[in-house]
Amino acid sequence: MRSAINTRGHHGDRAGLWSSRMGVLFFCGLIYFLVPMGSLASDPVPIKSVMTQAESYNLQIVTLRGVVRQVRLLEPYCYFSKEILCCGAYTFTLADETGSIEVVVSGVCRGFVVCRPPDVAEAQEVLIEAQIFPPGLYFSPDLPWGGYRRVPLAAAREIRAAQK
Repeated sequence: MRSAINTRGHHGDRAGLWSSRMGVLFFCGLIYFLVPMGSLASDPVPIKSVMTQAESYNLQIVTLRGVVRQVRLLEPYCYFSKEILCCGAYTFTLADETGSIEVVVSGVCRGFVVCRPPDVAEAQEVLIEAQIFPPGLYFSPDLPWGGYRRVPLAAAREIRAAQK
């Protein structure tokens, strides 16, 4: 009696098994090269470049490397005026040998209060992936750092301890 499901492939057991393994290997290889498996966007950009050419980095995602200074917790804020409280936002200054930039990290926004400690510590060397906001007027209820800014700002998307 023949089975309703053909598990042998088109050319017998070995050919079917080989082609399915090759398909899986090809798919895994494709994923490996297309998805950067948690890596940061690119080589670190000197902070001085971002500070002096802020308009050319407008809303771009860049990688910055430096030492954490002046960690400051921000007050809880409401998100989109929907009475969802966001806690745990903070800022810090990231400094490298070329300059420094203020970095903001968004809080956790839930229907209930969830406060978390900062992901960084004073004098820690870190790599961050951040979106750059040049000087200008920023007004939005979901931005804890809104208002007029005279200097560029980096909004962190990912923070990692730097490898020495």
